[in-house]
Amino acid sequence: MKRLFFVLIMICSAILLSATLRSDPTKGGKVEIPITTTKAETPHPKSLSIPIEAEYVSSYSAICVRFNSNLGDVDIDVMNSSTGDMWSWTVVGGNIMAVLPISGDNGMYTITFTLTNGNEYEGEFEL
Repeated sequence: MKRLFFVLIMICSAILLSATLRSDPTKGGKVEIPITTTKAETPHPKSLSIPIEAEYVSSYSAICVRFNSNLGDVDIDVMNSSTGDMWSWTVVGGNIMAVLPISGDNGMYTITFTLTNGNEYEGEFEL
């Protein structure tokens, strides 16, 4: 009987936690950051694939960036337009992932990636 009660409590807890995470993705979860190009690399921008993926991970108060190919050195700038806070990093070529700590304060954020060849990518997300 005690085991059944314990199992029922665990199931209810899991359901409540799942519902909470779905209602607010910034609490204990991740926020996907859609990345777009800001400068056309070719005359046909629809054929471009974006070589960068990013998401905000609230448990780390950080942006996790994945590079799908070796882009060389990449300058990354993040700005919270609500607070005016700014952060800047240079990720050395050859790295496939970077973890970029930010404040995690509420606001509208813009992240900009500048490659050495002049191509730029940008994403926006809200916390």
